[in-house]
Amino acid sequence: MHTSEASEPTLPYDVAEYLAPPPGGYPPQQPGPGEPGFTPPDPNPITLESHIGYLKLAMRLKENECQIKNILAVINDLEQKGTAARYYQDGQPIELAQYDAAKGPIWVEHMNHLQLASSAVFPHNAIGNMS
Repeated sequence: MHTSEASEPTLPYDVAEYLAPPPGGYPPQQPGPGEPGFTPPDPNPITLESHIGYLKLAMRLKENECQIKNILAVINDLEQKGTAARYYQDGQPIELAQYDAAKGPIWVEHMNHLQLASSAVFPHNAIGNMS
C-alpha cells in the first residue's frame, strides 16, 4: 500500500498575529438598544470640514473639470454660511426649474459623497440626456 505524506500548507505570515487581540485589548462592548447607557450612533458622521475636503478632492478629478465654478461656489457657501444650495450652475445656486442647458453642467449638492463626479451622473454636461 502506497501512502504519500502531504506537507502541511504554510502561509507567508503568522496567522496568530492577525487573530490576536489588539494591543490594550478590545474596547468594552457597548450597550444595545433598550439597555441602560445605550446611545444611538451619529446618523450623519460627515462633518462640514470633511465634506469641504471631499469637494476639494473632487475638483482634481478630470471628469469634474467642467464643474470647477460650481464646486468653488459650494465650498464658498459652506465656508461662509455653513450650508449650501441643492443645485448649482455656472457658479451660482439655482432652483432646478431654472436649469438652462446653454449655461453648462449642473452640480447637485448633498453631503453624502455619492456624487463627486456629477458629469458622470449627468452625461453630456447636463441632466440626463436632455442636452
